[in-house]
Amino acid sequence: MTNRKKISLFIWVVAMTFVALLLMKDRLFLFDKPVHLPLQFKSYHVSEADTLGAIAAPILPDISGYTLENIEKRKPAVEFGVVNITILDSILGMEKFTEQRRHVEFSRLQKRADPVTINIRSGVYDLESLTAVVGRPEYLEKTADGYLLKVPLYVERGAAMLIEGTPEKHINLKMSSVTGGFIVNSGNVFIIHADVSGWNDEANTYSTYQPNSEKEFRPFYATWSGSETYFYGSHFKDLGYHLSKSYGISFSSSKLFIKENPNISPPKGWLVNNIFEGLYYGFYSYEARDIAIIGNTYKNNIIYGIDPHDRSTRLTIAKNIAYGSMKKHGIIVSREVNDSWIFDNICFLNHGSGFMLDRSSIRNVVANNYAFLNSNDGLTLFESQENLLYDNKMFANGKSGFRFRNSWDIISTKNWVLFNRDDGVQSYAFDITKTEKDRDFVMDPFTIKSSLRIQDDIILGNMKGDIKLNSFGNVTLSGIEYGFYRSNFMRGELDDIGRELAKGIQAHPNGLKIDFTKSSAMADAAVSDQIMNIPKKKHKNPSDSLGDLDEDGASEE
Repeated sequence: MTNRKKISLFIWVVAMTFVALLLMKDRLFLFDKPVHLPLQFKSYHVSEADTLGAIAAPILPDISGYTLENIEKRKPAVEFGVVNITILDSILGMEKFTEQRRHVEFSRLQKRADPVTINIRSGVYDLESLTAVVGRPEYLEKTADGYLLKVPLYVERGAAMLIEGTPEKHINLKMSSVTGGFIVNSGNVFIIHADVSGWNDEANTYSTYQPNSEKEFRPFYATWSGSETYFYGSHFKDLGYHLSKSYGISFSSSKLFIKENPNISPPKGWLVNNIFEGLYYGFYSYEARDIAIIGNTYKNNIIYGIDPHDRSTRLTIAKNIAYGSMKKHGIIVSREVNDSWIFDNICFLNHGSGFMLDRSSIRNVVANNYAFLNSNDGLTLFESQENLLYDNKMFANGKSGFRFRNSWDIISTKNWVLFNRDDGVQSYAFDITKTEKDRDFVMDPFTIKSSLRIQDDIILGNMKGDIKLNSFGNVTLSGIEYGFYRSNFMRGELDDIGRELAKGIQAHPNGLKIDFTKSSAMADAAVSDQIMNIPKKKHKNPSDSLGDLDEDGASEE
């Protein structure tokens, strides 16, 4: 054997021995003895956890039925009904878009005192039949490459609109940003194998978002209570701006419609296998229910990819890719978005976090997702409780893998939290009245409380530390794989004994339970009294870099 081979063999044996020592850390590594339980440390009581047992995999919705075939079964055939040209603010479903200065906006765009809309009152129309019936190219024009909608189009309840091409040849619908084209649906709309875009027909180019132009009109799609919407295999581009219900693609309940018909259903819809590109929000909802958002790509949108909001429930958000959000997050649910499923999604290269659950969004399942290379966290969870995080992969994000604030009864299991630039997992309770001076705490209350169960997660290689706790309530840690012991395994209020806790988790079969021993109930009561005395505010807090602050808040329907 040559000297070179001997040296190589020696280096290989030394390296493998070192790796073996790391893997046998519990018995061979010369760290401090594991913590002897029970232990009182500062304001924390550390004990062995109760027998917990395995956490069952969540039962996820069956999404196999969200197919083009089943959409086609719901699609009606073209049938002529009643279409007329109507003054915009004479239609109940258009009142939201003529409030205050918006009437002036559309008067300016249409260059007339009373802006008009195409109103499909009854029947089923496609673009060809609707163009023929309208007969006004200054309103709806057939062009060399498709159709150009120059004024608003409203679909009444009981009517339907079909915008449909083929997989080989998409139909092209452009909506003018020059004269104010957009679509509002109170009936049924099917957009299948279509390209739908905001279009500047003066410059002959897309209505591409320009920095600092949030409130400059761009076309959009909005749908109201009682409606149904089906998008399949289509491309939506350069839509939406920062005014209510005009964000890009919006599903919203309406108080006006509910007052007229208390039994009217929330808006429903399937969004399947589409591309949403350059929208202000790729998706927004308000008090929607049972929306399916499946297999879509959200790329380079301005604020968010997907943003269900205010009491939207029973949503299925699965197999989507969201990347390149310019200002905030890939996928966020905020303000009482409950009982929903977020699974098999991929979020990366977003300016904010990959995923976020915010403002009292509870009983949600977040499973089998990937988040990486986002500028903030892999997943941020603020003021939201009773959520399950199962088998997610959070790695190489700019801040933490998981960040939990004022959230309790959180279960994190079988997740991989790897190589994030901040801590792997952060959990803390915090009085946000100290930092969010302009937040409306009546609409968005909170409790200074957190509790967390981490079981069978892999948490390693995170740059600042693996777990950081500054927590009221309790934390249970069991079955965690963290690679090797180090002084910053545990940071925050337990950093002095972090290394001992790391070894203690392995030494005790059930893991460790860490309880904050001061009276959290007294703290909660004091904060609740404080919050109740805070005046209700309707303006926004520009300092919140992670929260969802750009909605209309108390003024929303």
